[in-house]
Amino acid sequence: MRIPDLGKRGEGWFFLQLMLISIFVLLPGRHSAVFPTIIRYVGLMLLFLCALVILAGIIQLGSRLSPFPKPVESAEFIEDGIYRISRHPIYSAIIFGSCGWATWFEQPIAFTFTIIFYFFFNLKATVEERMLRQIFSQYDAYARRTKKLIPWL
Repeated sequence: MRIPDLGKRGEGWFFLQLMLISIFVLLPGRHSAVFPTIIRYVGLMLLFLCALVILAGIIQLGSRLSPFPKPVESAEFIEDGIYRISRHPIYSAIIFGSCGWATWFEQPIAFTFTIIFYFFFNLKATVEERMLRQIFSQYDAYARRTKKLIPWL
């Protein structure tokens, strides 16, 4: 089954992404202690780690960064740095960051979004990779040696 592009550049995917992240951030929090303090701090450390991964991905892509699945005209093939670990490190960091957020802000319902984000970003990345394969002949080899979203799966 072919996943739809949702627009010339994949604008629909970006719109859905904004909606999902907005709903996630606006989820009501719990004000009573749900998790032990040490677990909450693990969540905070995960949030900081994910922020660093997102920052590394943004810096490495520079002006080639786009919120849309379709690569920008000036796209270059990148397979080093943070992109050695995951083909979509920014998406991966959002997925893992949602766990950190849910733990730190004591929002057990937010763990549901970890699963939602995984499936959403897996679909968006599939559309993006279809477009990347049309531009970069070496993408298939890169995809064989580098995991899509979760480095150990």
